[in-house]
Amino acid sequence: MTDSRPLRSRIKRHATRACTALGVLAILAVAISPAAVRYGTLRFDRMTREIRVETWPWVRNPRYHPPTPTIEDDQIDTHLLRLKRRWIFIRRLDTSVLMPEYRGGSGSAIVTNGTRVLIANRFGRFYEVDLDSAAGSVRRLPLTLPTNYEALSTFVNNDRRRGEGGVDDIGNKYGGVTDLLFLNERRELAAAYTYFDSQTQSVTMRVAVLNLTPNWQSDPGHWRVVFESEPAISLVADRDFRGNQAGGRLLAIDAHRLYLAVGDFAYDGVVHERIFPPDPTASYGKIIEINLDTLDHRVIARGLRNPQGLMRDDEGRIWSTEHGPRGGDKLNLIRPGNDYGWPYVTLGTDYGKHTWPLARQQGRHSGFEMPVHAWVPSIGVSQLIQLRNFAPEWDGDFLVLSLTGRRLSRLRMNGGSVVYEEPIHMGTSLRDVEQLADGRVVLWTDDARIAVVSVDRDASELEQFLTRAPDTVRSIVRRCAECHTLTNDEPDSNRIPLRGVYGRRYAIGAPAALYSEALRRAAGTWNAETLNAFLRDPQAAVPGTTMQYEGISDDKSRAGTIELLKSLR
Repeated sequence: MTDSRPLRSRIKRHATRACTALGVLAILAVAISPAAVRYGTLRFDRMTREIRVETWPWVRNPRYHPPTPTIEDDQIDTHLLRLKRRWIFIRRLDTSVLMPEYRGGSGSAIVTNGTRVLIANRFGRFYEVDLDSAAGSVRRLPLTLPTNYEALSTFVNNDRRRGEGGVDDIGNKYGGVTDLLFLNERRELAAAYTYFDSQTQSVTMRVAVLNLTPNWQSDPGHWRVVFESEPAISLVADRDFRGNQAGGRLLAIDAHRLYLAVGDFAYDGVVHERIFPPDPTASYGKIIEINLDTLDHRVIARGLRNPQGLMRDDEGRIWSTEHGPRGGDKLNLIRPGNDYGWPYVTLGTDYGKHTWPLARQQGRHSGFEMPVHAWVPSIGVSQLIQLRNFAPEWDGDFLVLSLTGRRLSRLRMNGGSVVYEEPIHMGTSLRDVEQLADGRVVLWTDDARIAVVSVDRDASELEQFLTRAPDTVRSIVRRCAECHTLTNDEPDSNRIPLRGVYGRRYAIGAPAALYSEALRRAAGTWNAETLNAFLRDPQAAVPGTTMQYEGISDDKSRAGTIELLKSLR
């Protein structure tokens, strides 16, 4: 008689697997069905490597209101002013509806009209944000800049580069939309962008102009190309394409002329053997003047690596911020005919080294036009503006954005010189900036956020407390502020912040090196009891502390100081 137990075991095993698979499918169906029912079918987008929802026709109707971004408000203290920041989180939108293809990073820009912000991402798609609406409403505009990214993605996926980074990698290097600029009393829109030619499989920097209606509606087929860089950069021959060194800022000189800052695309004699910036036959590593009437162009300045910002100040002078290599970001005063020396002089070095291979003298900038200011180490400078109608304390100062430094740099200028720099921590990479007519500053970040910055003249909670506090407590606070900060807005400070100290463990809230060894070894939490003991006699409370303070002997003053520390949340 045949033993049937192995057969039964196999059947049971296969049945178990089938039930498990059905269970997983059921769970996925439950998780996915709300989106599918509401919006449509799911599709994997090979270009962006994201699951996207293909909307059903009944979703795309006039009564459908797209989701709105989350808004958060906060404050930040600076040397002369306290600022209000309103963050509009575009990234928190339903990405299946509005911005499924946005991946952050380079290749996006903004421009403003009134309180409306026009955003272009690296794929040439446009969105509008109303800053003064209740929730910062966003809408997709029927404008498309022909960057030809889809053809680029197809080329990358099919080309021999497969396995060497793929579309996401070359997407970040590709560039995208580098700047937007209104012309002709906002009746025209100029855009600078990198363009992929599928016939020659090459990339160029282009500037195109589009006629606009008041509601920013236009026929997407009527972009007029007014400039294209030479020579085209072949993606077949160039295995290390660096579109993130495209530059691409625009500046209107008058109704007939534009300036365009073009990066070197790493044709610097080190990454690539050919050197573009000093080459009169190449457009790269230069600032180009474009005549909008004749479409002629000429070189204004040369010897630039990756100019990220371009601005004209109140006195008519042209300024540019420029990425150095490792170290050596610069602020340049642009004068027609000048050579700024790249790649033969730099204040930076090659990555992973202490030298730049082509430098005639390491760490020097002699023989060519000197920068007005430099950042060593680099902060990843981006766009810059001169402040007007913002606040008397700041008006006339330069505001320089930072990518890797994740900060604003306020430069106090005196003629053509920098008197001082104030870094203002923002906590995110800052890509572009505009200033509204009412003085507010609009920042665009690499993680798809808008920050609207204005002056906060209202008395802070701390100021209100000090107004009510007795003179003895105000005197104690002034002494505390000599060695501590009262806010957390100085991340690079060598002072310990007191905000949030109440309820915090000892030696927490700042780098460990700022605390004494005695305090680091002590175990405890700052509460009313421990603060009272420490403020009365620091050495008795924590023997060996390096805090140079005799203590507060008056019980009432000590209690008032503790109440202040409680309020600094």
